[in-house]
Amino acid sequence: MDRGNRYNRACAGNPYTSGHHGIQALQSNFGESRVRPSVIATARTLGTVYLVLTLISLTLLLFSGMSFYESVCHTLSAISTGGFSTQAESIGAYEGFLIPFFITISCIMGAISFSLYPEVLKNPKTLIRDPQVRYMLGLSILGTALFALTLSGGNSGPEMLGILPDAVFQTVSALTGTGFSTIDIASLSDASKGFLSAIMCIGGSIGSTTGGIKLFRLIVIVQLIRLVFYRFFLPREAITPLKVKSQVSIPTMFTVS
Repeated sequence: MDRGNRYNRACAGNPYTSGHHGIQALQSNFGESRVRPSVIATARTLGTVYLVLTLISLTLLLFSGMSFYESVCHTLSAISTGGFSTQAESIGAYEGFLIPFFITISCIMGAISFSLYPEVLKNPKTLIRDPQVRYMLGLSILGTALFALTLSGGNSGPEMLGILPDAVFQTVSALTGTGFSTIDIASLSDASKGFLSAIMCIGGSIGSTTGGIKLFRLIVIVQLIRLVFYRFFLPREAITPLKVKSQVSIPTMFTVS
């Protein structure tokens, strides 16, 4: 047995090496990848991305009918996922569909890894192939449905359709950690408040402006749970690597006892 396999076997049963595996998973997908060869070039690229996203968001909000001052304030707050508004009622102070919709788009743009945007310019399909973006979209759809149920009190029908716009906005706002609102949060049920608090802990992609544990860590947790269940049906010394973004993150050898 070569040195690599002996090391993997030792790590498989050693709880003190789990931290090494976590770091290895992070570095293999994000930590060692560079946007540009040098720090200065990387800072320039990320600054350009931030500026472009800000200009896009500002243009959308101006198009929606916001004043220039309010558009600037909400743009800076949405891309940075800060959630500060010039209105006491937050986004709920504005009528119509366009403003909440464009604010939602701006929050999502800020929650996507800035290092992904240069790749998207080369190949637009990279955006939907990114696992963190997929998880964000999936959680947004699932979260919207669950939050709508808590808002409606379990009722369905026409009432549910009227709740959906607010459910979409609040779910995305909470998931990205932005904190904008179109409804009175204080008046929500305990179930609704608990749900928003739970998804707010997740956050967006690594390399974005969001807080939380980040989607990448959630992906790793889900993959590890899947591997733990797989190990019961595998041969004694099967090598089952942890893969994220189609890359081998942890080539761990599980020993089934």
